[in-house]
Formats: sequence, structure tokens, C-alpha cells
Amino acid sequence: MYVAIRKALGDKTRERQDVETWDGYEGAVLNWMTHKNRFAAQASRYFGEETHGRLQNIQDIFHKAGSLTAATYYATKDSVVKDGKGDTGEFDAILEPLEDKLLEFSEQMIREIQNQNVGRLRSMS
Repeated sequence: MYVAIRKALGDKTRERQDVETWDGYEGAVLNWMTHKNRFAAQASRYFGEETHGRLQNIQDIFHKAGSLTAATYYATKDSVVKDGKGDTGEFDAILEPLEDKLLEFSEQMIREIQNQNVGRLRSMS
């Protein structure tokens, strides 16, 4: 996302590296978008609706951050760069709690697997 901010600010110091980084970022987003519905369906099937809801919340955060990043890179009206100044505060506010949410989500899924509370085993217990 900082590549997008630098581009929107007109910072040309790392232009070639930024293009490669941006291409890698866009590839990762495309891969995530391609598989996110399947991941959500599998989370619901194997771990239940509560886990599906938590995953959906995390995906929504990623989507919002991705939208801000693209808006900034392509300098649309939703860009976080305004009047030639970049403000990462909006990104930070979105992404700051994400690491904890991901860690908590992963730990919950691991506990459910360890307790054999997944898939068909869920209905047996």
C-alpha cells in the first residue's frame, strides 16, 4: 500500500521496484478474490457459521484495505493522498487490529481441530 501512496505523491525514486511490487500485490489480490468464496464455504461447512462469520469479517477488512490501496494507486477520489499529502492513518486504523483478529481466528480453528470439532465430527459430539 505504501507503493500506492508513493505513486500518488509523485515519488519517482523507486519507480521500477514499485511497479514490480504493485504487480505482485495485484496478483495476490486476484488470487485471494478467486478463492475467497470457496474458503468461506469450507469454513462454514467444517467449522460452523460462527467461524464463517469471523472469516467474513476478516475478508471485509482486507477488501476495504485493498479498495483504499487501489484508489490511492490509481489516484481516484477515494485516495488517501489528498492535496499532495499522504495520510496512512486510515490504512493504519483498518490494518492495526487485523493481526490480532487473524491470530485469534487461527488459534480458534486449531483448537477445534485438536478437539475433533470439525466437519462430521461436529455433529457427533
